Amino acid sequence: MKKRKTVKKRYVIALVIVIAGLITLWRILNAPVPTYQTLIVRPGDLQQSVLATGKLDALRKVDVGAQVSGQLKTLSVAIGDKVKKDQLLGVIDPEQAENQIKEVRSNADGATRAAAAGGSGAETGAG
Repeated sequence: MKKRKTVKKRYVIALVIVIAGLITLWRILNAPVPTYQTLIVRPGDLQQSVLATGKLDALRKVDVGAQVSGQLKTLSVAIGDKVKKDQLLGVIDPEQAENQIKEVRSNADGATRAAAAGGSGAETGAG
């Protein structure tokens, strides 16, 4: 009797394995076929664009300065343009600097005249 139970048990295990194999085989054979979209390749221009949000930092940052201060008369480059060493970026309006030079010369001429007249401008009012 014991032998019958083990044989019966083996048949049940074998039957379960066969059923599991058949189910697996049925699923593989009835799986949906993937669909592919194909196009004909033609020569043409490539178009690359990226649409993204975020923060963009420069690889290298360079401080650009001028020897004099003032307002820009012309600007030869735009933001993001590549520039080379010693390239002219803009022209500063010389009017403000010229006015300062005229004022300094006028003050110097006045001081020279006051000194020639016999004293500094500070002493003339103390008489």
